[in-house]
Amino acid sequence: MSDADQQGGTLQDHAAFLAKSHDFQNDIEILTGSELVGTILETVMLATDMRFAAVARVTADRWVACRTVDEVNFGLRAGDELSIQSTFCQSVRETSEMIMFDDVATDEVYKDHPIALKFGISSYASVPIRRSDGSFFG
Repeated sequence: MSDADQQGGTLQDHAAFLAKSHDFQNDIEILTGSELVGTILETVMLATDMRFAAVARVTADRWVACRTVDEVNFGLRAGDELSIQSTFCQSVRETSEMIMFDDVATDEVYKDHPIALKFGISSYASVPIRRSDGSFFG
């Protein structure tokens, strides 16, 4: 049984997206179908030497991958969810401030952060994305 099942809810996954039944289906389809978003993620990876990049739909209680480029086999694909408590994106949503660090081992704020430790994150960047009406997307 997954952690999500133990917490009383089943997280949706890539299969729900493929079945066209994901509750964020429209957002995922728009981003997976966009060549521009793919180019932006790949450019960010080239510029930063990171090997994973994603655009996620983030709400107060959900983190859903809408588009990923995964060169480390992290395993997240469109439609997959992480528990919002296991992401830095919750802080980004709450504060509208980006989170960025080059080396977690030397970063005073994040060096002992449980999320970085859990996922083995050594460098990270998260930038808030807003819709044209100003509402938070991810």
